[in-house]
Amino acid sequence: TGREALAIIEEQGCDVLLTDKNLPDVSGMDLLRVARERLPDCEVIVITGYASLDTAIEAVGLGAFDYVTKPLDDVFDIKKKVTRALERQEMRRENRRLVGDLERRNIELEQSLDDAHTLRAELIQSEKLAGIGTLAAGVAHEVSSPLFGILGLAEAIADADDLTEAREFGSEIVEYSQAIRDIVVELT
Repeated sequence: TGREALAIIEEQGCDVLLTDKNLPDVSGMDLLRVARERLPDCEVIVITGYASLDTAIEAVGLGAFDYVTKPLDDVFDIKKKVTRALERQEMRRENRRLVGDLERRNIELEQSLDDAHTLRAELIQSEKLAGIGTLAAGVAHEVSSPLFGILGLAEAIADADDLTEAREFGSEIVEYSQAIRDIVVELT
């Protein structure tokens, strides 16, 4: 009966439901609705001896796999339809599995891409810091030579007995100081 079919659908589920359109207690269309709601992968074949275009359209609209009229020309035709329905069901499940795999892989790829962007940003930052370090070392080297010259001349002035000699040292200090100034100007 239709009620027995509903109980089986609820308790055990089913892969393919073969139902007559007209049952004594529950209509085949109601079984079709319940099966499609509860078991989205369930394929339903509606069989009827009272076929009409309206019920065929309704059955297809509700997601029936097929709509068969009685009397059956070949009873083995139903077996072929059930086999095709099971193949379609398997294809649907396989498609869902493949979509799930693609979604997981897309998430993994997005994570890898995010990681690559993060690594790239870190690499750029490291290169900038390395460049700053190289620049600082170069500036220190360029400034240290004239600075040591100034220091040496300043010590020489402190020890100088002659004012002329001290002035010569002073003028060299000015030249070294201008060299340092030129280095600083180039940096800005």
